[in-house]
Amino acid sequence: MEKFKIDKEALKSKFNKEKFIDAANTIGDKAKQAADVATKFTKDSGEFLETQYKNAKDEIELKVFSPVFENEIKEKIQSNPIMLRIEEDGGKRNSSEVCVGSIGHIESIKGKDILTIYNQFANDYGFNFYPVLVNTFYLSNPYVENMYICIDDYFNYLKRAKVDELEQIAFALGAKHVKVTLKEVRKQIVSNSIKGSVSGRFGGDSLKGNHAISNNVTDYSELEVAKDVEFEGNDNPIYPELVYFKEEKDILNLIQMRLDKNINQIKSKTYTLNYVSSKDIREETATSIDAVLKHLHLSGNASVASEVEAKNRIVFEYTIKF
Repeated sequence: MEKFKIDKEALKSKFNKEKFIDAANTIGDKAKQAADVATKFTKDSGEFLETQYKNAKDEIELKVFSPVFENEIKEKIQSNPIMLRIEEDGGKRNSSEVCVGSIGHIESIKGKDILTIYNQFANDYGFNFYPVLVNTFYLSNPYVENMYICIDDYFNYLKRAKVDELEQIAFALGAKHVKVTLKEVRKQIVSNSIKGSVSGRFGGDSLKGNHAISNNVTDYSELEVAKDVEFEGNDNPIYPELVYFKEEKDILNLIQMRLDKNINQIKSKTYTLNYVSSKDIREETATSIDAVLKHLHLSGNASVASEVEAKNRIVFEYTIKF
């Protein structure tokens, strides 16, 4: 009996040990599985959080850097037609993934969106830069598509272009003499409308009392003779190519009169033509451009607004003889 009891205990001990080993193995497997799951969860969570962070970072950088890509350039030009900035490259934008492949960017300055194109790409999209391509601000030529004029040359260029076209018009029409004079409306310190006491008779009616007297004659001061040219002249006029004066009624009438040989031919005439047309920069636009330049500490000894204001007072006196 005793021997049997010892064997029984031995078997029991052996059984418990095996169960313990099995249980331990089972627990180990489950613990390992749990550890594997925890590791995977931690890894997946980390990757998820990293992805979310990257997406948020990219979204912020897209808003801050506002990169412009090749397929967007036409749309951006149409929505920002007046002012264009050329820079060497993207600067700090070069280190951002969202700017990879960009050719420029949009920057909001004083409420105005400014399109910047990087120098190396500026000649790739049919733009014509006058006088040369440098890293600076340009204003669009309102009469010539895709032409941008350096802001410091802008007003002088347009003046020369308009004067030259008036000369070419005379040349094409076979004129013998053409003279282009720039005149400025004289500023007045005292209004030309005054109130005065009037008495007398007009048309049989008696006039007496205070009346407004207005002098509507515009007084000009001469600024410069921009062109004074003699031609041999000819009687075979051709229609001139018009860019800056193609909507000027006086010029269109002049061309019609000169080309129509079946009626009384024009011999000479002097026109007063507006220097500024509806296509030129308005004063409010000029003011916003000045605000951008001032914000960037690029203001010089003149302003766009002052130039526009001065040009609004100028006319061309155009004398042509056949």
